[in-house]
Amino acid sequence: KSFTHALVGKYQSRYREEARMRIGLISFGNGELLDDGTVSPAITVSSLTDNLGEENGGVQAAVNGMTYHKGFTNMAQAFALAEKLLIIGSNPPRASQVQQSVLVISDGLPSFAFQTEELVEQLDDKGVMRYFMVISSTISKDQMHLITSWASQPWESNVIHVPGLVQLGADSDMWAQKAISMFCPMALSPQQIDVTERTQ
Repeated sequence: KSFTHALVGKYQSRYREEARMRIGLISFGNGELLDDGTVSPAITVSSLTDNLGEENGGVQAAVNGMTYHKGFTNMAQAFALAEKLLIIGSNPPRASQVQQSVLVISDGLPSFAFQTEELVEQLDDKGVMRYFMVISSTISKDQMHLITSWASQPWESNVIHVPGLVQLGADSDMWAQKAISMFCPMALSPQQIDVTERTQ
């Protein structure tokens, strides 16, 4: 939660007075088997918006309100909801050239690999990029191979492995910077632009 707050805080959605990007936020890990045999759906914390801050119901404010669910890792349901937000819930509709991406931040492995893979394939068919931040000190090679197979290829550019929550908390700013470099390779840095212009 702290890391996600820091990560969202690094974004500026507006450039030259126009909104250039939007972020939505989904919470999962609330998995439980319901009475009808289905798995509980993931939760929309924030629909796609260019309001990223603490004020007026922005994404950072939504992060502050998140709670720990103590369920199993229902990642398939998270992907299904992400598809709904990106494909169906884009309001206003996105321009055709706009990249759509999903960044998964998880310290748990999905409980239903087959169903998760099906949802990954659906996102892949729609051209949605998939990035993963895996936070674990105990993940096996087979488990990591599964995650890398779900990431957009080449996975080496689209997966970050954080070796545990302690390391994440020790330098969340550095990990957030790594995530932005991975998730938004075309992002502009106002500070870097300033340095470049002064140097020139």
